[in-house]
Amino acid sequence: VVDREGREGVGGSLSMPLPDQVAARIRQGEELGHAMDAVAHTTGTKTGRGAVGILTAGLVDRQRAYEPMVAYALAPWLAPELFLPAP
Repeated sequence: VVDREGREGVGGSLSMPLPDQVAARIRQGEELGHAMDAVAHTTGTKTGRGAVGILTAGLVDRQRAYEPMVAYALAPWLAPELFLPAP
């Protein structure tokens, strides 16, 4: 996240394992959504549930996966008093 003054916040997420078949396709240059479509025998992974939705059987969907990352990146704005420059 970057505001108009150029201040930045960065968030990340936990990682999750990929099935070997998916990982192999990615190593060969295929995009994750297309690899998931092929291995999971589905279509629209990239614009639908996402790999996370398929791999967690819907327990976590794409939006729920990204929400904490955005919140983490917003930390400097949510708790600004803790991000003041050191004296």
